[in-house]
Amino acid sequence: MKEYKQYLLVWAALLFFVNNPAAQTTYRVGYGSASIEPSEELFSIALAGYGAPGEGRFSLEWIALDQPENIAAIAGNDRQLFALDEKGVLLSAAYSDQPLRWRSIAADKHFTAIAANNTALFVLSDAGLLYQAAISANPRFRLLKNSLELVSVTATAAGLYGLTTDGGVYYRSLQGAAGAWTFFSRLQGLKQLVVSSGRLIGLTAADELYRIDTGHPGIWTKIARFDNNGYDIKISALAIAHKRLIGLSEGKLYYSRQNTEHNLRTTALAIGQGNRKIILAALDLCGVDGSFTNRIKREIAAKYQIPEADILINASHTHFGPSAQDYSTWSPHLQKPDTLFLYGVVQKAVLQAAGDALKRMQPSTITFLRGKAPIGVNRSLSREVASYDDDLDVLKIVSRQTGKQTVLFLVGCHPVFNNQATGFLKLSGNYPSITRELLQKKYGIDNSIFIQGCAGDINPADNDPAVTAEKLAGAIHTLLEQTGTIVSGGLQSKQSTIEFPVKLPSRDSLLRFREANNQTGNVGIEKNKRWADLMLQKLDAGKVPAVMPVYVQTIHIGNWNLVGLSREVVTDYSLGIKKMYPGKLVTVAGYCNSVDSYLPTYKHIRAGTYEGFDSFYWYGQPGFFPENVFDVIMEGVKKMNAIN
Repeated sequence: MKEYKQYLLVWAALLFFVNNPAAQTTYRVGYGSASIEPSEELFSIALAGYGAPGEGRFSLEWIALDQPENIAAIAGNDRQLFALDEKGVLLSAAYSDQPLRWRSIAADKHFTAIAANNTALFVLSDAGLLYQAAISANPRFRLLKNSLELVSVTATAAGLYGLTTDGGVYYRSLQGAAGAWTFFSRLQGLKQLVVSSGRLIGLTAADELYRIDTGHPGIWTKIARFDNNGYDIKISALAIAHKRLIGLSEGKLYYSRQNTEHNLRTTALAIGQGNRKIILAALDLCGVDGSFTNRIKREIAAKYQIPEADILINASHTHFGPSAQDYSTWSPHLQKPDTLFLYGVVQKAVLQAAGDALKRMQPSTITFLRGKAPIGVNRSLSREVASYDDDLDVLKIVSRQTGKQTVLFLVGCHPVFNNQATGFLKLSGNYPSITRELLQKKYGIDNSIFIQGCAGDINPADNDPAVTAEKLAGAIHTLLEQTGTIVSGGLQSKQSTIEFPVKLPSRDSLLRFREANNQTGNVGIEKNKRWADLMLQKLDAGKVPAVMPVYVQTIHIGNWNLVGLSREVVTDYSLGIKKMYPGKLVTVAGYCNSVDSYLPTYKHIRAGTYEGFDSFYWYGQPGFFPENVFDVIMEGVKKMNAIN
């Protein structure tokens, strides 16, 4: 009888554990979020996601300042803006809120151009003479020795940069005795220079802006162009005042700002149990290189003693985010990301979001829910072989202390469409960011994180991202009202690399391919030529990689399994991996840790679709995946014992 009573007590305890959420595993969960909007100090940045137009998509837009007309030249420093009117009167104003309050400080009908640092003014005359004066209410100019025929000059605290009529840029020090001009760089068509934060900004006769790091002469990168949209005025002169770019057009002043929807963020979840912590970080970017994510992981690991394998970084793949990776065969302005943005904004934001998530960890319960969100369509394959995984996976995280909800949601669909012509040139997180905003404003969920699924061949069904977001947010809200499956158990992570041998075409084949694409004026053909040049360079340098890796990372939060694959993963991988593990809680994400190319299946390769063929040229890859790539990946996931 005593043994029978003990048996009943055990059964009662088990039933209580299964049916009472409070008896389930309690995790410590924290949420962090930080903006990855490019600062105004960057002036303008290239948008990623499309190779066209070849001239580029940039974020700069010009906004009119409230000021007098008939200005002929401008300059600025950290505190003031200077202007030269058509009569040669030199004006100054504190650069603060509008309206600007101008006052006259000097006059000379021969003045044609001005420059300033924080202590001195520099003036060019119509005879090519260069003058300097201390900044004051009544500056007294003295002649400087000058051996160049300058059309523009700009000043730092340490020296001057001068521009000549043939696009030559020269530098002379202001320290000690007057130094001679030394050649710095050249760009055909330059008509004016300004300098700020270790960068020269050049304005060309073709209404384009370029930048060059003062420490790296010779490397000019386009950062903006007249597009008849946000950049819809013809600029004749530039100045930088209080780290803001000022433009002069037809006697009127404008300031530049980022053309953005202000919704680019990095979000992070920290999930802990015992001494183990897992970090999931998401970025509103088109993609990132593995070298960059590894850098971030190393820094997080060193600062918080969290193994790199316990950190996963996912990109939403918005086609309206700043370029953040090496697109080596695209137009030159997209071949290298802006380092000030990448390291000064994105890296800093991920570290902040991860750190905040770790600091804010609270005892929480986690529930897994799966529903449907048919927001996309297969863009690539014919109806007979097209697949689409429309699963919506959600983690509902509830704080035991406050009852507040945090939501992780995952679907697989390209953030690729915009609902207006101007949106093509505007920074935006697209439907994932809008969904997060709707969850907050409409449903009271302040903390949410989007993880991109296997979206490689899936486009939105609607052209308007707001419509897509409305559908997705509604589906999430409906799902959160359902019961779901309690997540319980320990934390684990695993990593593996699946390697595919590279089969680069022969030198003769590369040369023939290059010659066949030796044309200009077509973005696709120019891309092919750059690819051939890149491969020939690697061949000559002995740097052709032996393999193309696919990185697999699995994060186990108890009985929930997140499989993260690198590259632009097509929808069949999500369907295939989940099918291998019936009855298990398995969620599959693409765009994890490194976005090096597409990850197609035999369907795309045999059909010669963009995902299976031409995209590898766009991504500068040294080869293509074999037809059995899907089977190899499936076997690799099995071998690493990826699912609990």
